Amino acid sequence: NWKDSLQATVTVLQDQIDNLNAQIAEKTATIANLQAQIADLEDQVDQLNTIIAQKDAIIAEKNATIADLEARLDELVHVLTDKEYYHSIKSDLENVTETILVAMYSMIYDPGDSYDWANDLIKELVYAKDRGVNVTVIIEYTTYFPPPMEDNLDAYEYLSDNGVTVKLDNDTDTDHMKLVIIDDKIVYVGSHNWSESALYYNRETSVKIVSEDIAEIFKTYFETI
Repeated sequence: NWKDSLQATVTVLQDQIDNLNAQIAEKTATIANLQAQIADLEDQVDQLNTIIAQKDAIIAEKNATIADLEARLDELVHVLTDKEYYHSIKSDLENVTETILVAMYSMIYDPGDSYDWANDLIKELVYAKDRGVNVTVIIEYTTYFPPPMEDNLDAYEYLSDNGVTVKLDNDTDTDHMKLVIIDDKIVYVGSHNWSESALYYNRETSVKIVSEDIAEIFKTYFETI
């Protein structure tokens, strides 16, 4: 009869509604789960962005430090080739106020040559001493291979006669250095001897370093000679 048929239809529709409600509940749960995952991912993205921002700040700071060090390096280290050495060190010797330390393999004084740049530098040591500067000079004399370096004697005698503290190094270990330390903060080191050939004619390279810390290292070494 029609009542039974209608009841059957209602039952079928109710089952379909229940099934749809179950699917909706499942999809709702899935959406909620996905939203939770999205929220978690957004938190992770925020954390990563924070880390990236921190790293960018560190990189910017390091780049600034590098730029500062490069700028300071340009101020502290000067490469001197050929005749540049003479003009630079002569100026610093003229303006020294406290101390000069010199350890030189070859120092050749030639009073008969009025245009000898080595004479100029050697005389600056005497002028500095006369101004009250504390000047100490070590000149190589005896080396592994005899005879002694007789060419250095004139410089030794000139400095000694003019009251400069000067020593001829008679140790057979060859002191091949060309080292000058001015006012405990300026260091000259390289290939330039104090001779006319080295200062005017040869191809030579040295560096001028302006640093109290580095000067202290060289000064400690100087004291071992």
